[in-house]
Amino acid sequence: MPVTYRIHPAIGIARVGDSPHDFFIGPEAPGVAPVLKNPDDAAARPGTYKDQQQRIKRQGARFRIYAYTEDAAGVVTQVREITSAEAQIEWEVHLANRKAAAPKFNGPGRRNAGKPESDLIIDPGPQRISGTNQAMKKLLGKFMQTMDVQLGDLLTDAAGRLIVLGGHGKSQSLPQSPLTHFADNDGWCDDVADGPVRATLRLNGSTALLAADPAWVIVARPDFAPPIENVVTLYDAIYHMMARFDPRLAVSDATTGSFTKDIYPILRRVSHMHWVSKVAARRHDEGMRLHFISRVQPSSWFPLHIAAPGKCESKRLCSDAPVSMGESDKFRIRCTRFCGASLRAG
Repeated sequence: MPVTYRIHPAIGIARVGDSPHDFFIGPEAPGVAPVLKNPDDAAARPGTYKDQQQRIKRQGARFRIYAYTEDAAGVVTQVREITSAEAQIEWEVHLANRKAAAPKFNGPGRRNAGKPESDLIIDPGPQRISGTNQAMKKLLGKFMQTMDVQLGDLLTDAAGRLIVLGGHGKSQSLPQSPLTHFADNDGWCDDVADGPVRATLRLNGSTALLAADPAWVIVARPDFAPPIENVVTLYDAIYHMMARFDPRLAVSDATTGSFTKDIYPILRRVSHMHWVSKVAARRHDEGMRLHFISRVQPSSWFPLHIAAPGKCESKRLCSDAPVSMGESDKFRIRCTRFCGASLRAG
């Protein structure tokens, strides 16, 4: 039976922080907050988001390799993780920062017009790491041929999994480069980046070199409230875009959804926003009618049929509807007991 090797997560999120050495592994499952301790020390006590000097720890993105076994019909019959215990794994990461050569936010042309693109792109090149418990390997590039910029570090854990750390949240500039705009400032750079993650592996007892399906890593700003998810997640945005390319993924009259999987997470995310948003707290604070998670009882969790956009049986949009996924052609949450008449029992 054919076996395919894939890197997970397909898109990993690392975050900058000004702590020089301390870090933690970011969330590795939806809705599960990070543990904030050394991933290889089971006895370690849970930590904090800051180090002893109150500097923000970097969030690391951890990558793993999984083997997918399929039968003759192409159906996946087994999924299991491959670690250094049964294979020699070599990781390759290629982070780059292209902001200084990107198109302007306002007006035509690109930033730093007239400067060679090669001087503007901060690119340490592909960097490799292998083995277990490997120490931090710096990813160093240059801006305008003069400034050193560290885009992050690579390291591995006790099982040979890859950990990617981003930069330290540092912006810098050439002399006589004033800040004149919120985004378009010539002569400036920072240390955020993104890029592909690749891996090759050689199973113990084999000479064959196998390539895993690649992944991607994004380095973002710190998340000061990790347990609180955005109402519309990155997964939602990516899925919506993919549905435009593959109509089989789009919501239709034939789509059967799960309240627990598809609807409750939206209500939960809305109900948690009051911790970080005064606007959300006006309607969705604890004790209010639109604090949904306090109103949903387990006995109410039933399978749902998701009506196609524009075919909601209720023709009115609730004035209290907390979520609209954007434009009119997208799925909208409408009025019922769960603020969703566009959701009807299947």
